[in-house]
Amino acid sequence: MNILEERKKLIAKINKIENPEILERISLIVEDSATLLNENQINEVRERRVEYLKNPEEVISLEEFKSTIKTKYGF
Repeated sequence: MNILEERKKLIAKINKIENPEILERISLIVEDSATLLNENQINEVRERRVEYLKNPEEVISLEEFKSTIKTKYGF
């Protein structure tokens, strides 16, 4: 199989994907984008995202966060 046929097969498979997370991963691979985050930071972001997606209503607003930090640390 030549490279053009392989590309066509991949494009057809990508067009059938409905899961946005998978599309995001594919996009990152294709773009070969660099990030300023190290591997530990990337893992932390992934873990936090998973927790957020489990219950998005449990988040607090930025103003609530600032108030909590100000009260706790005096900033």
